Amino acid sequence: EFIIKYNIKSLVDLGCGLGRVLYFVNEQTKIHCYGVEYDKPSYDKCKKLFQNKKRIVVSNDNFMSFKFLSFKSKCFFLNDPVKKKKDFVKLILNILNSHNEKTNIIYFILINVNKKKREIFDKYKVIESYQINDRGYYIYSNKKK
Repeated sequence: EFIIKYNIKSLVDLGCGLGRVLYFVNEQTKIHCYGVEYDKPSYDKCKKLFQNKKRIVVSNDNFMSFKFLSFKSKCFFLNDPVKKKKDFVKLILNILNSHNEKTNIIYFILINVNKKKREIFDKYKVIESYQINDRGYYIYSNKKK
């Protein structure tokens, strides 16, 4: 619903693993999906799974190299791929800085990212959220509250 409601054209899954999110989004929508996976065996399996899917591109790379920014997506999916808060903040700031906040709305879908890491989003608008204990999801835009 979120992808359709906000007219999302593409999504980048940082730390896509075996591609569960890519598969689901591809089955439910017609948007382009990009996955970035560092672990070579996971990447190989994911790449093989999607070899005939034209709307899915999977890269074997360290997303902290920020090469994924060339995908020009406005929606980023993160299932807590970065363990240290300082690295998470660096990742988010690089994504935010690569877009002009005044003209480009971008979205972050965070899954199971703890409150301390999410502090970087305190000044931004929460589109949707759901939480049970320590687990949950949050969707933010880069628009200020």
